[in-house]
Order: sequence, then C-alpha cells, then structure tokens
Amino acid sequence: MLTIGLVVVLLLVTLGGAAVRVAEAVDTLRSAESDIEVASEMLKDGQLGPARDRLVAAEAALTEVSETLHTAPELTALGLLPVVSQNLASIRDSIRVATTVVHGGRLILATADDLQGPDGSLEVSLEEGKVDVETLQAARVHVDDLFVQLTVDTQRSHSPLLLPATRELRDAVFDEADEQRVALDRLQRGLTILDELLGVTRPARTLLAVANTAEMRGSGGMMLNYGVLDGDGGGADLVEFGRVEELPVNVPVEPESVDLPEDFTGRWDGFQPTREWRNATLSGDFTLTAPALLAMYQRASGVVADGVIQVDAHALAAILSVVGPVVVDEVGVVNADNVVALVLNDAYRLFPGVEERSDVLGDVAEAAFTALTEGDYPSVRDLASALVDAVDGRHLLMYSADGAVGSAVSYYGADGSLPAPDAGDYLHLTVQNLSGNKLDYYVDSAVEMTGTREEGRVGEVVVTIRISNDAPVGETQPPYIFGPFDDDQAAGVYRGAVSLYLPTGSTLLESGGSGFRTEPRALTEDGRPLVGYRIDVPAGEQHVAELRLRLPPRDDADYQLELIPSPRVRPTTASIDLDLGEGRAVRSDVVLDVPYLVTPAGAVAVRGF
Repeated sequence: MLTIGLVVVLLLVTLGGAAVRVAEAVDTLRSAESDIEVASEMLKDGQLGPARDRLVAAEAALTEVSETLHTAPELTALGLLPVVSQNLASIRDSIRVATTVVHGGRLILATADDLQGPDGSLEVSLEEGKVDVETLQAARVHVDDLFVQLTVDTQRSHSPLLLPATRELRDAVFDEADEQRVALDRLQRGLTILDELLGVTRPARTLLAVANTAEMRGSGGMMLNYGVLDGDGGGADLVEFGRVEELPVNVPVEPESVDLPEDFTGRWDGFQPTREWRNATLSGDFTLTAPALLAMYQRASGVVADGVIQVDAHALAAILSVVGPVVVDEVGVVNADNVVALVLNDAYRLFPGVEERSDVLGDVAEAAFTALTEGDYPSVRDLASALVDAVDGRHLLMYSADGAVGSAVSYYGADGSLPAPDAGDYLHLTVQNLSGNKLDYYVDSAVEMTGTREEGRVGEVVVTIRISNDAPVGETQPPYIFGPFDDDQAAGVYRGAVSLYLPTGSTLLESGGSGFRTEPRALTEDGRPLVGYRIDVPAGEQHVAELRLRLPPRDDADYQLELIPSPRVRPTTASIDLDLGEGRAVRSDVVLDVPYLVTPAGAVAVRGF
C-alpha cells in the first residue's frame, strides 16, 4: 500500500509539474504571438526598427519555451499519454510556425537595412523614379523563401484531444501566419509589377495602352492614347506619349502571326482588331489580344516592345494615391479622388470640343506616369499595394513577350486572362460600347444565376443579364457623350455587344427577354464557350435577357464558382442561387470590383486569379 501511495503521489506531482510547464509554455507563446502581431502592424506603418525589436523579443521567447518543452523531465515522462502527447505536439507545431515567421521576418528586415532611416522607419525607397535594385532583389529572395515556408508549414492538426487553451493558441499563431502569407503574396505581386515597369531584372520597352472605360471594350476601356516606357536598372523613362491616331497601322497585322483564332476574327469581322487601336481589345481575355497590340506597335513604329501594360482611370487613381496630385492645363488639379469622374465625364462637359485639341484622359495619364518615373516616394510598399489593387479590379493589365516574366505576371493574376478550359465553373460578363458615345459612365450591369448544380449530374441554370442605361432622359449635350454618331441611332441610346463567357461544355438551350438588337447565339472564342448578342438600350431604360443553359456534369465534391470582374466604371453585380443537392446550396450577392470565389460557405474576394 505504501508503494502504491508513493506512486500516486509521484504521479500527481508529475502531473502537476507538467500542467505548470504547459501553462507556462502557453503563456510564453501567447506573448510571442502578440509580439509578432504588433511587429506586423509596425511593418505596415514602415517602422522597421521597432518591428525588429519586437521580433527579437518574440524569438527569445520562442527559444525559451522550445528548450523547456524538449528538456522538462515531467513532460518527457508523460509524453506517451495521448492527451498530453497531442497537446505537446500542437504546441510544438505552433512554436515551429511562429519561429518561421520570426526568422523570415528578421532576415527580410536585416536585408532592408539600407532602406532604414535614423529613426528606424522606412526611408525614401524611390528616388527620381529609381529603386535600389540590389537591396530590393535581396529582400525579395527572403520574401519568396518565407512565403514558401509558410505555405508548407501552416497545415494545422485537427485532434479532438486538444485542450481549449492549446487549441486557442494554435489557431492564433496559425491565423497570424496565414495573414503574413497573404501579405507576402501581395508584396510579391506588387514587386513583380514594379519589376516590369522599372526594368529591375532586365531592360524592357513597354507599350502603355491608356484605356477609356467610358467607352468599353472586352478587356477594358477603348484604347485612345499610347505611351512607351523604357525601363532599365530599376528606373523608367516615359519616352513617348500621344493619341493612337499618331501611331497609324497602315497594313493590318496578320491574325495568324499573333495566334488570333478564327472564331475570334470571324465574330469581329469588319472591326479590324489588328489595325484599329480602338478595337484591338475586343476579347475578354487580354492575353488573346495583347500580342496583337505589340505587333501593331512594331508595324507602326518599326520598334520592338517587350510587353504591354493597359491602364484606365481607376489605375491612374491608384498611381495618384502614391505620387500625389498632378496639374493638367485643361482641368487643373487632378488627384486620386477626382480623377475617375473628371476624365470620364466632367471634362467632356467642361470642354465639349476637347477631343479636337487633346484627350484629357491621355494628358492625365502622361502627367501621372511622368510623376511616377521622375519623382521621389517614401515607400515601394505603398506603390506596390496600389498597383495590386488596380490589378485585382482588372484596371491594370500586363503582358510580356518574355516567357519567364509572362509566367510571373500570370501567376500573380495581372495578365487579364480567363480561366483555363478545365478550370471548372466560372462566369465573366463583358458589355462593349458600339455606339461611339461615352455612355458607359452611366451604365449598370448585373448577372443572376439560379438553378441546380448537383455533383455528377448535368446542371440546369438560368442566367439573367440586366443592362441599365441611367443616362439622363432627353439629355443631348455634349454630343461627344450622348451621340448620336450615325443616322440609325438616337441621342442617349446605348448600343452594345454582350458576351457571357461560360465553362467548357456549356450549351445554350433557349433565350428570352427584351431590348435585343440581335438574338443571343452560342459562340466560341479561342474554343471557349460564350453567349453573345447585341442590344439597344435608350436612356432611362433597361435590357433584360434570360438565358437557359445546360452545364456539363461536375465531378468535384467541393463546389466553387469563379466570378470574374470586368473593369467597368460601375462594377457589375452578381447574384448566385444554386441548389447543389443533399441540402447544400450556393447563395451570394456581390459587387464584382475584384474576383470572387463562391462556395457553400459564402463568397470570398480572391486576389490574383
């Protein structure tokens, strides 16, 4: 009995000691996690020195608790018990992930010493439009490494035996690591865009396509102005800028020479998309038409460009949010807050004949890019983040003829492509202006999808498209905005081409509605299914189309639907109500200012499709 009593006493002492050790480990880890979170906020504010101090404190705490968990005899003795073993394993996983964040963060900060001012804050990182290439590239290596490590290391266990305190700690650490991974991905994307703009990795000549979203085309606004950026060694110069009329393509580019498919050129026969700059981006997939833009530039100028960047007024707003206001002779001070309304609508009212003298959007774009390539800015991070925001709304699109650069641009969702044929369910709606007016500033668009999408069965859905022309009824001035431009149109009428891009295997069964100029037809573009038709919508009226569609059987148990935005002045709205069977459904209402992924759990804004 005495022996049994001693064993019980020893066991209780061991359990008590283990409980104390675990409680101390949890508290220390909580302190380290708090330091990591505070350091993250400091980094967002550019406070490199204080952030480094926090990471040093977190690293010391993690080292201490790691040694304790690996050397404490009472924990070793009880490590065979399932509850103790799984809780210790979870704590050690949390230490591992937290250590990855801290170590990677310190490496990045150590590399960024040259960017740190005397007060420990992030100092000027662009001077006269140039970046410190060596420092930026070295820091980027550590950013890439940390992103990969966090992607691999953040698979959390789901043991039912975790104690509440351990589970709470694990979730806090892993959630923080997930946030850091998202932030690193955003930084990588922004730096990729800057690389191409500033010629960081190689000299590059980039065609700048300035798109007017008051007159829409498939992959964005109509191209009315062009520029040329010469980037080299971390700096760029705006060496050309003008209206597209100053860059005539006298002989069309042969479609086969730039791999334009027959189903695309046949649909747009008469629009001359390989000769007329204004019709060069009729496809909803920028990667389909961007090679033609480069070939057209070479034919018109005799000079080879390495890539093309398309920007619209929202992209200019993103740039102006960093470079600050610019002054344009016709309209005065232009900033991030007023640029969209100013260049797409107000300027035409103020200067009805301005198109005969100069294009206001072009002048603003030239001023913004001149400021970007010649100015001093306190933070690469701010500029990269602003450019990523523009990319997410497809307001800034990039294409590179260099395969490696093109792959990076594609990976970070900046190339304006549509999903691959085997990518699963998605919707993408484009509405193109065929009126010659500037009425897209007043046009709203909406897409609704209802029906059944059960696993393993053919899907039956109805897609309803609504196009509303909110232009003032009876308004005719200035004609540059409201038209008409030929005898078969009237002022204020929006004449458009509607394209609904669909997943591979989709079939149009029937259609109905009002306001059709041509009936909906099943078409393809580069083999990709779409439904296309044309509309006339008078001011104050609405077009409605109901398309009954059959979708091929799906074999994925975890259903998801990609909703891809069009960079309209007024973003398209989307409403989804799908029955997945077995009591599951997808229901969401979103504004497509960025891509969305819709699942039974809801809709999530996705950065970088």
